[in-house]
Amino acid sequence: SARGNGRDGKQGIRGEQGEAGDDGDEGNPEPPGITGSHGEEGNIGQPGEDGDQGLVGIRGEHTMGG
Repeated sequence: SARGNGRDGKQGIRGEQGEAGDDGDEGNPEPPGITGSHGEEGNIGQPGEDGDQGLVGIRGEHTMGG
């Protein structure tokens, strides 16, 4: 009785990386006339999270020959 080989499942596709956050807005300068101090710069956005890793495929079962 011959035995066939099961095939390995394919590996899942890796998730895409998240996009980086937007840069913060620049602060508004004070109106002219009196030398006002410039507004503070906005915070830099947080980087995006990594995507989920794809699942590994299930290994094929061995088949019994007739």
